[in-house]
Amino acid sequence: MADPIDQLPVYAQEKHHSDDSIMEKKGVDDSDVSVDDAVMAKEVEEFEERLQNDEAAEEEYLVEEACHPSSRSCRPRTTLSCRLTPSGHGSSVLASRLSELSWRRSTTSSLRQSTCRRSSFSFSRTGLAQRCTLRCPTRAGSVSSTRGRSILRNTSPSSSCLRRLPHLLSPSRSCRLRTTLSCRLTPSGHGSLVLASRLSERQSTIRCEFRDRKLTVVDSVLAQIYYFKPQTINVSTLFLLVLSYWFGTAMHAALPDKGWFRFLNPGPFNIKEHVAIIIMSSTAATSAVAIQVISVQDLYYNNQVNPGIAIFTLIGSQLLGYGYAGLLQDVLVKPTKCFWPINISIANLFQALHYDNQMTSKRVRMFWMIFIGIFCWEIIPQWIFPLLTGISIFCLADNNSAVIRNIFGGASNNEGMGLLSWCFDWNLIGSACLYSPIWLQINQDIGILFTYILMSSIYYGNVWNSKQFPFMSQAIFASDGSQYNQTALLTNGRFDPVKYAELGPAWFSGSNVLSLITSNLSLGACFTHVLLWHWNDLKPFVTALNPWNKEEFIVHDAHWEKMKVYKQIPRWWYLLVLVVAYGIAQATNYTGHSGMPWWTLTVLIFISFIFCALYGTLAAVIGFYEFTTSGTGFFQMITAYILPGQPVANMYGALYGQHPMIQGIAFLQDLKLGQYVKLAPRVTFCMQMAGTVVGAILNYIMMLSIINANRASLLSISGTRLWSGQNAQGYNSNAISWGALGPEMFGAHAPYKMVPISLAIGVFMPFVFWIPHKIWPKAGFENFNTSIIMQYSCFLSVGINTSVNPSMIIGIFSQWFVRRRYPRWFTKYNYIVAAALDGGTQVISFILNFAVFGASGTAHLFPEWAGNDFSLSADRCLAPDN
Repeated sequence: MADPIDQLPVYAQEKHHSDDSIMEKKGVDDSDVSVDDAVMAKEVEEFEERLQNDEAAEEEYLVEEACHPSSRSCRPRTTLSCRLTPSGHGSSVLASRLSELSWRRSTTSSLRQSTCRRSSFSFSRTGLAQRCTLRCPTRAGSVSSTRGRSILRNTSPSSSCLRRLPHLLSPSRSCRLRTTLSCRLTPSGHGSLVLASRLSERQSTIRCEFRDRKLTVVDSVLAQIYYFKPQTINVSTLFLLVLSYWFGTAMHAALPDKGWFRFLNPGPFNIKEHVAIIIMSSTAATSAVAIQVISVQDLYYNNQVNPGIAIFTLIGSQLLGYGYAGLLQDVLVKPTKCFWPINISIANLFQALHYDNQMTSKRVRMFWMIFIGIFCWEIIPQWIFPLLTGISIFCLADNNSAVIRNIFGGASNNEGMGLLSWCFDWNLIGSACLYSPIWLQINQDIGILFTYILMSSIYYGNVWNSKQFPFMSQAIFASDGSQYNQTALLTNGRFDPVKYAELGPAWFSGSNVLSLITSNLSLGACFTHVLLWHWNDLKPFVTALNPWNKEEFIVHDAHWEKMKVYKQIPRWWYLLVLVVAYGIAQATNYTGHSGMPWWTLTVLIFISFIFCALYGTLAAVIGFYEFTTSGTGFFQMITAYILPGQPVANMYGALYGQHPMIQGIAFLQDLKLGQYVKLAPRVTFCMQMAGTVVGAILNYIMMLSIINANRASLLSISGTRLWSGQNAQGYNSNAISWGALGPEMFGAHAPYKMVPISLAIGVFMPFVFWIPHKIWPKAGFENFNTSIIMQYSCFLSVGINTSVNPSMIIGIFSQWFVRRRYPRWFTKYNYIVAAALDGGTQVISFILNFAVFGASGTAHLFPEWAGNDFSLSADRCLAPDN
């Protein structure tokens, strides 16, 4: 059985030392950890009964903020529990954790300071046909689990027993239970015993492959639909998880399991099959950046890219990310500090669905009740009663004022900032506020407060002639406020100064310029922040590039230790993928007539890898993912300086700079999820590769379908309630502004010269908190991140914004109030609630998109009434400028 994964502990990364040397240094004797077997067994049994009856005391559930591994104040707390699966097999776990669920009792106090390496293990249960036993002679005792009771006797086996472990722990036909024993080191150098048993489960079956393809099709189609929606939403992994669970359990129940059918239905749908399906489908869960390049050429340049070149462009740009992930996994996947917060709710739901039906059946019941409830509710705000997507008292009082709309409106695309509005549509709110760390959300909230001030000041102060253009827009405008004739500016795809003199200067809306500035500030700050605060995390990778370096990087992580039973992926696999992807990129770059030289592409790929490491560190450690805008703007700016006057080349430069970086981070996240549930690395690799190919083909097909059916809506400034070309507009506007009009718009004497200068300013911003931290190290300045604050300082310049206020309040309520005041409830239910809300919402959203919103070709709007006024915005504010 896989280890419990709802608690993701944080351990220190330390240099490799032998356990004997540690024991000598710390002066710990084996006799210090002896306990009474009968007392331990009785207390464990009583504790499990309280858990099953939901009667555990409040103090037995302790939730703390994950502390920095280097902190000496962090001490492990030991949890001892036993779990039985529905099939009768058992899982005994004794684990040391720095955060999350902890059992603090007198019997564990002695374990807290214990030092150990391995222990013997014995498992048996009445009524089982199989019996798994491992007995090793120890210097002081053994550990055994019998009839659901875990008994600790003592630790530290003989060296001869350790040499026999790999053979004794190998799976066999007569014994399905695979046992792993390991030792974890705490920051103080103390050790803790880890005893875990898990079933040797099938990871990739014919049933799994069938569901993989089926769900990947649904996933990639849905991702492409959301790309052309007013509010761009990522396909939730939780939605895919629930959907695949339904398919998996249904196939197991419906298909016979005798004869040759056993190849289709080899047994119960297990967690490893489930995770393999999710990794493949989530790989196709985003609309590839190459789609932006292809769609922009179709919409704005009437140039339909050859289907073969388009699909290989999609595949090549994504496979580059695989190579990045392979090179960075040692420092961004294996260490425990890189715990990837976004995976927490996913891991919790995996455990609830596959393991916790007995011990925590209330969690399962709560999940399905919330899932069904939100499934039914979302029909109302999304289709019947759109007013609920943004209720603003100010808009209801005055729907004729543009000022009220700009400040307090926000329920329609590019309408306003949504100040003091409230949203009842979970499709817009999302579950990130429930699982994102509290300090990440605090930094985001600080940035959003700056947004209200900065956007209002820029527009009503008429900076950059902002009042002549819409309050929010991603388009390029002429001096009279009309849309700029971008195609008339070019001759053979290049900037024509004669035509520019006829057309006149080009302008952005004030909010769009502010967004470019804050994105560059964030990107510059990210570089310095990671070097100041996370250099020790990336240093092993940098030193590994030195061919004369002989120091091996050792990772002490409980999950990674158990992954060593599988064949690892050789480094040359990733290098081969990187070389092949580079060849595909060069080929499609040439055949697609991008106008970008081969050496420019090479430089951009190298820079992309560096930023993949920087932003990947922030995503792994604190869960920061809002780097798409800053990445795109940066690579378009770099390409503009290398290749001025070529907007198409600029788009391809942004593609091969930004997209591999994003995909590399997404692949690293999947690798960490596979490590949590002990999925073989080679299975993870194959699932990612397959998902990339299938997703690329379906992304392209769905893009053509949507563009052909909704071209007019996609070309308008604000789009409609159902369809919007804001992503394509923004991408093309930046390509024109940087690629064709770079010197005229961003040069030394141009109106937007602060945009490139802000990149240099951002490099120095982290010192605002780093210097005070050095002076007052206990003041908490290390929790503030200028890169995140700046990224969110113009967060409301696009899209639907009424969801921001409830997201801020729900996040603080969950991660601060509930986590500290009701830790028992938080530990058991918080991430399950997040999974249920996202899962139910995305299932009904998928159905509504095809049934009534026109994804299948024809939209069926709900009849007009007071809560669905077609003449006004959804929140009854004045409709945005179109």
